Amino acid sequence: MNPIKQRIAIAEACGWHSIIKTKGVKKGQAIWPHTVVELPDYLNDLNACHEMEKALNKKQWNDYGDYLERMIDPVKNWIHATAEQRSKAFLKTLNLWTNES
Repeated sequence: MNPIKQRIAIAEACGWHSIIKTKGVKKGQAIWPHTVVELPDYLNDLNACHEMEKALNKKQWNDYGDYLERMIDPVKNWIHATAEQRSKAFLKTLNLWTNES
């Protein structure tokens, strides 16, 4: 998935609505009723990831942790995962990850 598709999928999973891709809207922005709002930068911002993680239920947290453990250096604990790794694990946990660009 390309970064914009990832950010849109995460935002929608976190409750954002009416995210529309249109000409004239800059990358990373969405139309959300009648105003242009910048999407959180989930792939680079751990604070945005913290907000994203609030959308997970208890079972999803377990799956999310499993994905993170598979992605990072085995010596490190998954709490040291980057924002990009957390975003990918979040999308995989919710079955939103695709291999398309």
